[in-house]
Amino acid sequence: YLDPELDIVYRHRKDYEDSVSRLNQIISRYLLAEEEKRQKILPHFFEKFETDGVEYNLYLGQSILQHGSFNEFYLKDFRLWQLILMCELTRLVETRGRELPVPLTTAQLVFVYNSPMSIR
Repeated sequence: YLDPELDIVYRHRKDYEDSVSRLNQIISRYLLAEEEKRQKILPHFFEKFETDGVEYNLYLGQSILQHGSFNEFYLKDFRLWQLILMCELTRLVETRGRELPVPLTTAQLVFVYNSPMSIR
């Protein structure tokens, strides 16, 4: 048997956890749909992680391409796409975050590793 006070605390915590989970699902679905479109433009390596938020890594370059050659234009284009994607995700969270049991907002971070690296 739970104490009524504890039940209230648990209920609020559950609402928060459900809100985080639902928001992560919303973000993940959008991110994966956009990434799938991007994959058709230029093959790249993409991995997504979900914890208390959504994080992804993106790698592109000549070694990943099976056909054709990598051009510096692709790098600049993907960077622009990431910025646009973060803006779109911010808009999505702004509208959908209000509908959750506990309204949530997010902060977007884009980390760019600007030096070539080897993936093994």
